[in-house]
Amino acid sequence: IGVTKQAPQLDISNIDYSGSIIAGNDFNVIATVNNKGKSTAKKIKVSVIEGVSQDGIMPRFSEAYINADDIKKGDTSKIRIPMKVSKDATKGTKTITIQIAYTDADGIDYTTKSTFYPVIATTGDEVPELSFSNISYTGSLIVGHEFEVVATLQNKGNALAKKVKVSVADGVSSDSIMPRYSEGAISVDNLKKGETQQITIPLKVSTEATKGTKTLGLVVTWQNNKGVEYSTKTTIYPVVEADKEKEEKEEADKAKEDALPNIIVQNVVQSPAQPEAGSNVTLCFDVYNAGEVTVKQVKVGPHGLTGETLTPTSNDPYTYINEIKPGESKRVTMVLNVSKKVPEGYNTVPVSLSYKYGKKNAEETKEVVLGVLNVQNEEADLSKSVPKLIISGYDTDKPNLKANDVFTFHYQIKNTHSSVAAKNIKVTLAQAEGIFTATGGSNSTYIEKIQPGEVLDEYIELKVKADATTKAYPLTITMQYEYDGAAANPTTGKIGEEVVETINLNVAENCRPMVANLMVDNSSEVIVNESTTLSLDFYNQGKGPLGNVTMRVEGDFRKTDGDQQIIGLVAAGDVQSVEIDVTPMVEGEARGQLIVSYEDSNGEQLE
Repeated sequence: IGVTKQAPQLDISNIDYSGSIIAGNDFNVIATVNNKGKSTAKKIKVSVIEGVSQDGIMPRFSEAYINADDIKKGDTSKIRIPMKVSKDATKGTKTITIQIAYTDADGIDYTTKSTFYPVIATTGDEVPELSFSNISYTGSLIVGHEFEVVATLQNKGNALAKKVKVSVADGVSSDSIMPRYSEGAISVDNLKKGETQQITIPLKVSTEATKGTKTLGLVVTWQNNKGVEYSTKTTIYPVVEADKEKEEKEEADKAKEDALPNIIVQNVVQSPAQPEAGSNVTLCFDVYNAGEVTVKQVKVGPHGLTGETLTPTSNDPYTYINEIKPGESKRVTMVLNVSKKVPEGYNTVPVSLSYKYGKKNAEETKEVVLGVLNVQNEEADLSKSVPKLIISGYDTDKPNLKANDVFTFHYQIKNTHSSVAAKNIKVTLAQAEGIFTATGGSNSTYIEKIQPGEVLDEYIELKVKADATTKAYPLTITMQYEYDGAAANPTTGKIGEEVVETINLNVAENCRPMVANLMVDNSSEVIVNESTTLSLDFYNQGKGPLGNVTMRVEGDFRKTDGDQQIIGLVAAGDVQSVEIDVTPMVEGEARGQLIVSYEDSNGEQLE
């Protein structure tokens, strides 16, 4: 992108007079002009555009304007503008606006204006004339912060100014800028002819204010020795900035409010180590809050137990916990009765956890399965014992599965019986929606035997369906097996057992964000350090929403307003047309990068 040099920038910093501003007299306006730009201001023309009248003040030059010398970058020049007061002029304060027009080296036109308030007197009148100059700010112009306007107040008249008072107007409101002084105005010492005094006006940016440029009027009123009152006003434009710390805190609070709980059961301890049939077994464990949101009204207890295995010893077997904060854990003790009919070896206890969270008290229930190890039952008829196969563990070689991924699924089959082996085992993996399919061969595996207490590791390579959307998918593992002493099922005639276990695997869809039609506004010249428009179209071509989409600019450009452009949620298949105000920082060819950040449906931050 070609970038031209920065334009000149003229600023009228002060207006003074020479000569008496009396009806019928000539006088000169002396304008102090600074070039705050980066190049020379050329073809400078000064004209009076407002306030001229036959019964007031008129220019004392015949052309529509007067020419002034070029002003180089960083230089200051005093421009004399000859004026005269009409013989028929009425005395009092007048309003005059001058305009300075100029060009840069390429002939591009620019203008600046300034309004001043000369006071017309008659011969012998004592007229004090006050005006502001050298206006600056101290403190922080940030939402909710205090600051001060510091200015020089000068008496340019020919008499003492008494009962001088300074106040602010035109812009003071509860949702913008407010004064920090108790009276209606600030009293200032009397000012003699030609005397100056620095004044400080304490102000505050309201907590309800929006960021951006504000308009604020500085008003000064005074009297002469005869009690005649005068006033004048100068308009300033303070720029209010956002309270970034407050914004970041609000964003963090919002993210925390939207966070989901993550409750984990850990540190399980069993007592005794070898529980016997007809006795009790105690399970102690921690309910740990690994999330970022507090859970309340927590209810923990056994779920779905029958008298054939383990049963609660109490009519109300639940433990109630008022709340569990993030990073906090609560210890739970659960006492169960071991049935006299319980199978020896490994048994399971389903445990239900229910709780509420968030400002809306959303409810959630999850189930975990705890194991009871080494159960002893000497009265059990081992000749009729049936081995039990369970899936004791599983994992994948990829921690985060995505659509179209190929991965290795590892699972463990355990024979929980203490004395009987399982034989002629057929294991079949299936997914009802066809989300997971074997990459080669069959989805069934044959295993000759699993000895009592043995754990067998099995592996199968699976592929995730390409158009899978983000959610947890059930994977069914069916185990058909025989054992010594097994009798035929009287209904089906089949010999052996069949166990079906279902596990859930989380899959995330492939995020497919795309930026198209990226363009910097070429309707006019792009100028270094001046704002221009970067436009683009942002497409979500995936099957799930993209959350918290933001954009920032790096390289030879910076974003004109703030650090990043917030887009928010972009639904699947949606397109957002975006315009970003950017400022080039170098002359010549400028290179920039657009960085798009977003969250997928699992909340993972991506760029």
